[in-house]
Amino acid sequence: MKPGTGDDFEEPEHLRKLFIGGLDYRTTEDSLKEFYEQWGDIVDVVVMKDPHTKRSRGFGFITYSRAYMVDDAQNNRPHKIDGR
Repeated sequence: MKPGTGDDFEEPEHLRKLFIGGLDYRTTEDSLKEFYEQWGDIVDVVVMKDPHTKRSRGFGFITYSRAYMVDDAQNNRPHKIDGR
């Protein structure tokens, strides 16, 4: 469903969420968002961190406003962020 269809139905979050693995420890939520927003409007971004050291655990999640944006991002792989 593309924007502008007049349908205000919100798609389930699990259809709009994208797992991002293999992140460099330097990757931040801001740099992740900046990279992935080329495929659509992002409503949430998180880089998972160790609760004690606060270092990245090497993965995160992007949640788009629409499910087709996940497909657009996936169709443009491979992705390279912060050298990885």
